[in-house]
Amino acid sequence: MRGLAGAIEIEVLLRRYLDYSDDAKALCLLERLHSRYALPTIRKALARKSLDATSEEAITSLAIEHLVCRLEKARSSRQRDAVRHFTAYVTAIAYHAFGEYLDDKYPERRRLKQRIRYALRHEPKMANWHSLDGRTLCGRAEWQAQRRAVLTGDRLDQLRRDPESVAAEALPEYTPSEAPLPLLVFALLTWLGHPIELEALVSAIAQIYGIRTLYDPSGSVQGEGEENGSDVYASAADTRLNPEDAALQKDYLQQMWTEIGRLKNRNQRTCLLLGRIDGAAGNMPDAFANLGIATRSEVANVLEMPWEQFATLWPDLPLDDGRIAALLGISSENVRFQRHSARARLRERLGPAGF
Repeated sequence: MRGLAGAIEIEVLLRRYLDYSDDAKALCLLERLHSRYALPTIRKALARKSLDATSEEAITSLAIEHLVCRLEKARSSRQRDAVRHFTAYVTAIAYHAFGEYLDDKYPERRRLKQRIRYALRHEPKMANWHSLDGRTLCGRAEWQAQRRAVLTGDRLDQLRRDPESVAAEALPEYTPSEAPLPLLVFALLTWLGHPIELEALVSAIAQIYGIRTLYDPSGSVQGEGEENGSDVYASAADTRLNPEDAALQKDYLQQMWTEIGRLKNRNQRTCLLLGRIDGAAGNMPDAFANLGIATRSEVANVLEMPWEQFATLWPDLPLDDGRIAALLGISSENVRFQRHSARARLRERLGPAGF
């Protein structure tokens, strides 16, 4: 009954959210959907990935931002049937965020995945499709009726542990690292004997080809090491940037400042401006001030905060979520939700750079 009651509550909250024209009331409903159902679903979907805390938080944030952005688009366009099964919908978004995180962090891996996708789509003996819970699967074309992901098994475990030896067994006429990609993909799939998650296949082939990545084929992701994303806040005033890059960053931050000022919800503005942005070493108010985009008093005005109070906070920026929660009288979890919601709106208006 508990599962049935939860499903009914999700349906009621979602329908009421999609029907509301009042942004403030809709945001309250969205926060309830997030805290009670979306966040636990995302964490459950990522649990098998053996993520470290840094990576898990970054991917969770990305998934929530995508979810908020999609739901807000559905509400604004009055698409009441946009989400038919909320849990499956959220799970698919979590898997997409996981793949996007790896793509952004490891460009060589991203290029390899694009090549593998191309092979799967254009070789008639192979295909990729979605499982019932939203995972991207790949395999031989005749396996497409299999809609459930295989997560364990002797051969799958062997492929994760030692993909080079598997490739040597599956395609003995080639040195594994020199095998043509379409042949390698088909040979590995045939050897495995069942569909595999695309991300797991990409990770195995990356190891065979010697492509550097901190993604462990057994499923773990470590956040430490080389990062390829850019920190627009810490580097905004970096004099080592060439003039063109510096001008582009300043223009982007100018647009961001304008859009932050247009956010109707004060809590969203506060949680975004005072908190830490995933993977960023600096903070937003410093970046705006250093580039002459916004003075400290202008930031205080956007926060709807007396200058004297803001001046005491400035040296400690970025603030941790607990301190922001105490400042606003809300929970730390709600702080994170408000920040995710704000970033989703900015991502929609500005694109993903800097987020």
